[in-house]
Amino acid sequence: MWLPAAALAAAACSSGSHHPVAAATSPATVPATNQQPGGLVGVIDQARITAVCANARSAQEVLSVGGSTVTDPLIADAVLLERPPVDPKAAADAATIRRDLHQGHLAAALKVALTYCNPR
Repeated sequence: MWLPAAALAAAACSSGSHHPVAAATSPATVPATNQQPGGLVGVIDQARITAVCANARSAQEVLSVGGSTVTDPLIADAVLLERPPVDPKAAADAATIRRDLHQGHLAAALKVALTYCNPR
């Protein structure tokens, strides 16, 4: 049973970030996509979505206080959304986040990332 835990931990890590990611306070729901994976793939995908949401909430908090590192968690989200198993919607959202950040539209990139979180 070590494989799911190891895979889950690996899926939850964000590439290139040395900042710990706090766990989401509420479970995230997976946005509607063409795929509904189950089993280990579903567990990995759910861990990825949870990490994306945690990063988005971190970016939201930094943006609300005028922090300058708001792009770090959003870039990490784009990386997570591009990881296999590749979902067409997630890949498109990653491209949108990257484009919005490149154009300086932080709020727009954040809005896309927050779609992976439960509404409060």
